[in-house]
Amino acid sequence: AFICERTARIDGSILENVVVNCNNYDESRLIKCVEIASIRREIESLPKSYDTILSHSNMCLSKGQIQRILIARTIYKDADIYLFDEITNCLGEQMGNDIIEKIDLFLKEKHEFTPHTGIRYLRILIIYTIYKMVMCLI
Repeated sequence: AFICERTARIDGSILENVVVNCNNYDESRLIKCVEIASIRREIESLPKSYDTILSHSNMCLSKGQIQRILIARTIYKDADIYLFDEITNCLGEQMGNDIIEKIDLFLKEKHEFTPHTGIRYLRILIIYTIYKMVMCLI
């Protein structure tokens, strides 16, 4: 899964933008992902909550909130490899740090090392280590 600092084009409900396939989604996974992205409170405070419609002509959320929805979408994909490219640029420093810490914890929980995960785990670890090294240079 990949996410970068530039916001992708999003149309449809918040739910559609996070889970992509609304006909078959895991609500507990959705909640976990929006919590990791620190956007749950804002979504649930909207009058239509997850059914709020987003479009470029009628945007009711800030650029930072949109970025956090995209972070939730990326995490929801439950990928083996995650590439994060300056995902916190449009977020405040504290918010960005909090999200990075939550993603760090999520990845550690998701990819605990066991002999059965072997090569797959090492690939994830290499990419994640590169990401962490880059974050330290910034």
